[in-house]
Amino acid sequence: MLALRSVSAAGRRCKPNALLALATTSRTLPSSTALPRYQFSSNRSRGMAGQVPVGQPTKPLPDNRAIVPRKDPDPSIDLTNIQGDIYPTFPKKVEQFIFFSITNPGVFREKLSKFRKLITTAADVIKNLEKIEDARKSNKGLPKPLPKDRMVKLIQYQIGFSFTGMNALDIGSPGDDELMAGQKKVARQLGDEPAPGSPSADFVGKHWTRDWREKKIDGVILAASESDETCQEAVAKAIEIFGNSIKVEIIENGKVRPGEEEGHEHFGFLDGVSQPALKGLVEPHAGQLECEPGVIVMGLKGDVKLDGQPNVRPDWAVGGSVMAFRKLHQRVPEFN
Repeated sequence: MLALRSVSAAGRRCKPNALLALATTSRTLPSSTALPRYQFSSNRSRGMAGQVPVGQPTKPLPDNRAIVPRKDPDPSIDLTNIQGDIYPTFPKKVEQFIFFSITNPGVFREKLSKFRKLITTAADVIKNLEKIEDARKSNKGLPKPLPKDRMVKLIQYQIGFSFTGMNALDIGSPGDDELMAGQKKVARQLGDEPAPGSPSADFVGKHWTRDWREKKIDGVILAASESDETCQEAVAKAIEIFGNSIKVEIIENGKVRPGEEEGHEHFGFLDGVSQPALKGLVEPHAGQLECEPGVIVMGLKGDVKLDGQPNVRPDWAVGGSVMAFRKLHQRVPEFN
């Protein structure tokens, strides 16, 4: 099985593949933009609470959503300044990752000011979840799959930049060493096998595809929707907005599994169930660990370095995050 993983480098302790800074949505970069970051998807027994301490009984989750937003979120946290797939994560059936290089930084900045109005914030996602819940109630008893006119149309966007992209836009860095170094520097630590003849100074993974070895990635746009048709519409619109200011290098597709496996990854675990609940933002399940929101979201309480000292972030990075993208083969029969 082939799995796509967008992984948040929680607390900047994760050191994976394509690392991209996801800045905030409402603040302005030096004529640039704002974006935030992704959550990490991890594993736990399907339908069970994540991170259950030894000796504590597990309980079925109340629904098939691993991350449940609090009805009374911390009022000091600006949910319009956090991209929605960082928290509380996009509700979706289909998604596409559009990896691009910047060909004209000046024009790109102009286009970005237009695109940022379309970015889906955490506040937007909460509204989308409410619409979906209302639709679920009205569709109760109807056979699945539901007809298109009974589904909530979702066009959701998120955007992030690699260190080369931030340099192209001359906006500096949010300050994460792993982000600036890039995946090649730590590929061996992740267990990637070197390709025959790969020099230690310029690591090339044995199983890396040619696109990921050779193409320059300055950023990524995530488009997520309820259907293939809507997702294609969203992708086309995003590419049209940026026009010749970017070159689309790689597009990766994602889709939920069918039937009862929807929302679960190939090993059967509920996707994201072992992610820690962000204090003040997420309603924790029984046994689920909690962490300060700054472990995931830059500039919030708990955003500290490994030595415990607080991270000092530029204004444009507050509310943002770090995303790691890895493309993995999952050996389900061997695991089982």
